Amino acid sequence: MNRFSPLFIIFLLSLPALACADFYSHKYAGISFGNQHANNLCSEAEKRVQQISASLDQVDLSRCNDKNNAWKLFAGIRWTPYLAIEASYQNFNKYQLDTHISYGDGEYLNYFSDFDSQLFNIFSLAYLPLGESFSLFGKLGTGIWYAETNEIQKGEVFILYQLEDGSLIEQLTPVRGELTDSSNGFHWAYGAGVNYSYRGKWSLRIEWEQFSKIGGDTFLDEIDSEAITMGWSINF
Repeated sequence: MNRFSPLFIIFLLSLPALACADFYSHKYAGISFGNQHANNLCSEAEKRVQQISASLDQVDLSRCNDKNNAWKLFAGIRWTPYLAIEASYQNFNKYQLDTHISYGDGEYLNYFSDFDSQLFNIFSLAYLPLGESFSLFGKLGTGIWYAETNEIQKGEVFILYQLEDGSLIEQLTPVRGELTDSSNGFHWAYGAGVNYSYRGKWSLRIEWEQFSKIGGDTFLDEIDSEAITMGWSINF
């Protein structure tokens, strides 16, 4: 039966120590790009549509886009091989929901909704060095989110008009309206990733992050967003 050599076990245990030998405390700043996903956005929107349809002739969720691009700026201080603190600004591009409502007799309304959010975060990071260049890390933090909702309503509804003789008549009339609203609040966040450092000068990272309950007092407050990004940073 094969057994691990004691020298091999000692080598594995010494990897973190080897990684720490040339470590120096430093500041860093960088930028990341990737993809975002609003978990359960479409399922929660479908639930809301079903609730509304109980009192109307027909309500359809014609489009739901819960994935988009994301980017962020980040900066931090890593004062030991194992610990760092980091602040970031994160921009999530628009999530989109389109809803069609039919009232019968030719009346209908289309709702085109966009949800845009920005996050300001602060994280504590814990690193596990793997050799001189690579390390795994986990992160836990909190922050402030700001969300903006833009909605366009278009359709045709019956409007009561008064004629010259004083009589009233209903006519199917095109209508259009716009609504903008904003909200903000606090959120929790956590994540994990892999970091590669080139001679202590710059670093590459791939990471996954989860952000809880971003979106305000609408049904969106039950949505958790996640992002997978790749970033580059410079040490100084």
